[in-house]
Amino acid sequence: MIRRRVVYFFLLIGFTAFFIFWPGWISRLFVVLALALPLLSLLISLPFARSLTVGMLVPEKARRNTETELTAVILSRGQPCALPCFMRIVLRDLMDDTPTRYSVRSSSVAIAFTAAHSGVWQLDVAKAAVYDCLGLFSLRLKSPAPARVLVLPAAAPPAPTPDYTALSTPASRPKPGGGFAEIHELREYRPGDPMRSVHWKLTAKTDELIVREPQQTLNPRALIRIRLSPDRDADDLALDRLAAVSDELLRRDVAHRIFCENDGFCGTVASVSDFENCLAAILSAPPGTEFAAPPASDWCYVVPAARDRSEEAEK
Repeated sequence: MIRRRVVYFFLLIGFTAFFIFWPGWISRLFVVLALALPLLSLLISLPFARSLTVGMLVPEKARRNTETELTAVILSRGQPCALPCFMRIVLRDLMDDTPTRYSVRSSSVAIAFTAAHSGVWQLDVAKAAVYDCLGLFSLRLKSPAPARVLVLPAAAPPAPTPDYTALSTPASRPKPGGGFAEIHELREYRPGDPMRSVHWKLTAKTDELIVREPQQTLNPRALIRIRLSPDRDADDLALDRLAAVSDELLRRDVAHRIFCENDGFCGTVASVSDFENCLAAILSAPPGTEFAAPPASDWCYVVPAARDRSEEAEK
């Protein structure tokens, strides 16, 4: 835009000098046209500029080391803008907050994005502007909200394999208030037990009052603990193991919690989408250095990471 303004400035000086040294209707016409063209260009461009919007096409998630495309575009009623445009785009890894900036003079830009590490990446249109037909005036456009893409880890089962046997035998306890239950235990009658709970056939055989006590199943409280470090390669290894263990628990229909020791985040996972939400919450900021105490659990797996990195490299 500065170059076009400089060209227009010298053109106006040239027409003015032509009018001074060669007075006449032709030189006067050139001066009038030189003065009127910017206003005419602005009047023509303003109706189009008012209908412009800035949009982004960013996938919600992608796989690590897999190429995907991030697109930002200036649209006019659903179509790419035909006026000269400018965009400044910032792509940032939220784990270390390192920005990568792109500046383009186009109505659209497509970024070939390949993340070397798992994490959350944010695409932000820092500045978007459109120019009039001559490129002398600019109009700042409203930038959209930042878009984020979650880079998922590749599930890698840890070695040795966690012991899942405790999860296959859920515990039970007496159902509070009694009532109907598919699972029940037999015990001797105690004063206060309702007569409808008496097992009459077994009572007749044993000559002692035997009652059915309804039971409710208690699923074990499963917990996965993870601790991140400044070493992104070690974190990738830990996240791969976290994904593998969580997938196995979901395959066994075991709801579980993921606890990040760095910031104390604890999220419940009952589906794949829950796992992705927990992962996005954990990876949306650099790892902290103050570690929180884990919550109580019946089954716990601590994800090993940095200390096993050299062993993984040897395999």
